[in-house]
Amino acid sequence: MKSNRLKELVELHDDIWDMYFPIGERNPDVEKATKFIDDNSEKMNFWQENEVFVEGAELPEMIFKNDFDFGFFLGGELFDSTSFNQFTQVLKLLGEEKFFIYPKREGETLIDDVFSFSSDVTWEELMSGDFISFLTVSSLELDLYLCGTSGTWGIFLANNFCYELGSPAGTPIKLWGVQKEYYSKFCSIVKLNKDYPFEDLSSIAFEERPNLTEWIPPCYFKK
Repeated sequence: MKSNRLKELVELHDDIWDMYFPIGERNPDVEKATKFIDDNSEKMNFWQENEVFVEGAELPEMIFKNDFDFGFFLGGELFDSTSFNQFTQVLKLLGEEKFFIYPKREGETLIDDVFSFSSDVTWEELMSGDFISFLTVSSLELDLYLCGTSGTWGIFLANNFCYELGSPAGTPIKLWGVQKEYYSKFCSIVKLNKDYPFEDLSSIAFEERPNLTEWIPPCYFKK
């Protein structure tokens, strides 16, 4: 059973599709995407059943339940093809078989469903879902929670976070927490220095380059 909000989005898309294509002919990309909606999501209380995130917690406070070590990345799109390949390598390292994406926007659930993916999903499959893929992977407006079933990792994409006063574009960040015993190998996979685990932003022009060290709340740094 799909959520009412997702159903409304699909129906709106179908109405627009019917303006340009034969009536009744469904966009195959939407069909591909809806298969990723967890059929049991109406039974899943994300906040009670996940082992990673603290219900109601908001940045700049600690939102993770577990004592993770963290990698720090610039916010924006959840993945590109390179970072998604790194992500699936980390899942393999952790023995994770499944991961979930829970989208939010400014404190409200954008889509009531939890998106469920097998850990061996390919980048092409992930991006084959038309506007639903855009909402969950490429939108710059969403805050997203990601976790699996192992409780060994979690990602929070905070595109609406504003930690630095006076920053008109906000301070969008991506926090990736991993259990300590996996941290060194995790850093190797995602190309981070484990002693200074900030994404390399040298490809951004110096005058436009954000200083991630000033955007990350202190509670996420190693003690």
